[in-house]
Amino acid sequence: RYSPCRLKATVPCRILYGLAKESSPDMSSNMLLYGDNALWLPRLPDECADMIYLDPPFKSDQVYNAIYGGDDPLLNAQIQAFDDTWRWNSKVEEKFRADLDAGVFPEDLEDQMRVWYRRLVLTKAQVKKKDQTARESLMAYLVAMAPRLVEMKRILRPGGAIYLHCDDSADAYLRHLLDALFTESGFRNELIWKRTSAHNDPKRFGRIHDVIFYYCKSGGEVTWNPQCQPYDPEYVKKFYKYDDGDGRGPYWRDNLTAPGVSNGDAGEPWRGIDVSAISRHWSAPREACEQLGLPKDMPTRQKLDAIDAAGMIYWPDKPGGMPCRKSYLKDKKGVPAQDVILDIPPLKAWSAERLGYPTQKPRALLDRLILSSTNPGDLVVDPFAGCFTSIESAEANGRRWIGIDITYQGIAMAIDRLGKLEGCSDYRVLGSPTELSAAAALAEESKRQFQEWVVLGLLSRYHAIPSPSQGADGGIDGVIPLRPLMGSLDKDRDRCIVSVKGGKPKALDVDEIIGSVTRHKAQMGMLVLLSQPTREMVKRADAAGRYTAGDGKTYPRIQIATVETLMNGTTDDDPELPGF
Repeated sequence: RYSPCRLKATVPCRILYGLAKESSPDMSSNMLLYGDNALWLPRLPDECADMIYLDPPFKSDQVYNAIYGGDDPLLNAQIQAFDDTWRWNSKVEEKFRADLDAGVFPEDLEDQMRVWYRRLVLTKAQVKKKDQTARESLMAYLVAMAPRLVEMKRILRPGGAIYLHCDDSADAYLRHLLDALFTESGFRNELIWKRTSAHNDPKRFGRIHDVIFYYCKSGGEVTWNPQCQPYDPEYVKKFYKYDDGDGRGPYWRDNLTAPGVSNGDAGEPWRGIDVSAISRHWSAPREACEQLGLPKDMPTRQKLDAIDAAGMIYWPDKPGGMPCRKSYLKDKKGVPAQDVILDIPPLKAWSAERLGYPTQKPRALLDRLILSSTNPGDLVVDPFAGCFTSIESAEANGRRWIGIDITYQGIAMAIDRLGKLEGCSDYRVLGSPTELSAAAALAEESKRQFQEWVVLGLLSRYHAIPSPSQGADGGIDGVIPLRPLMGSLDKDRDRCIVSVKGGKPKALDVDEIIGSVTRHKAQMGMLVLLSQPTREMVKRADAAGRYTAGDGKTYPRIQIATVETLMNGTTDDDPELPGF
């Protein structure tokens, strides 16, 4: 489970945010971009990306929560990560018509979108209301995805790869979108990844796989680095059953001939054996020749002599038996990776890699895709980064990267994960408010995102954890676990409750957080305001008394901080908490 309170040294005390949402980013460094990818993608340069991986909402009609760890109920929170429900309404239809009028879609894609609009929205005869709502919901999803995919194609270099991860909720429609943009000739693979062990789905086969569509943009050289997956143990047991006990390990006996008669050296008898009589010719295995450093222009039979001298040819005891090459298991990389991925298991509840993010994919899956389609130094872009597994993989494998996410908890997870990587390269976090006016705009736009930005961003130095903020939080937007001092604090109870207010401050806000602190038996409370507190608020906070920590020092039980002070980074004006 993702738990910022455990990350003592890896979370920066201050994160310097570089740019407003309206600006175009400098491409000289890796970037975490906070905000809607519909706003960020148009600001990226043409043909800048070597690979795009996207794991967008699947059109599952569910709301997904991220889990933040801790045994304390206050520290064990499930926070909405993203909403994968879609509704067709006048605003969505207006957006769709505006995109059509503006010529956002290429011709083939525009034709396809119009067909879907007529079929899913306009055709309502003999369709139940429930079914019609589902059809319109699907159209709303496509209206959101199509213009974003258009922008992704623009930023992808010719020959670059795009991997779209989805399931069977809307995969047929997404495949049509990709075909319309990249044409059928750009299609490379439909990868099947087994994402779970078994499902008992009513009245149908169990749905246990995801789909990853792999396309390449035309007009350039495609990067392809073959990846291998481990051999099946039963395969190894069956074929690699010979071992001479010379330390080279098990091997299997491979053929030294190839079909057809050759008129050159390969067709001549070797060691008294004429394979032309059975319409074959001698063939020196390339792998063995490379291991021994044999010249490519060396005659075939001389190559075979050298391979035999190295003890890499098996000779049967019976007279006239055909020699075989010893193909050692230790020299094998494995089976070339296939389009059905069974060797990368999904993350289990007990997996060390698991963060608590609802749709997290295993790092090994992203490693395989990124290593296959990019070279060191190439740029990987993930416009739906989520918990940023793709970005961690890109960084660990020496690729440049840009990750975009619309939630600040995603950005906070990325900072956490990158902080754990040894030798992580420099990067910038862009899109977060850098001025008080921008913070006020965020509060106006989304109360929940404003609260998450304050808790996970401005209060990151205190390792704050967000709390549910959907109206039933009881005035709690975050919790700061207080560090034990001199062994006298109760690790299950010592905490500071955080309440974030983006509206006009009032004295009742102080009363509310005092009540939350008392009700939850917390030690302290912190009220973070977008505006300056009133005199009455300061008076009531002072009247709440002080808290004596294990080191003997006393701290105001209720503290008031402003967004402006936290953004300016003036530590003298920061809240005072034990251990920080």
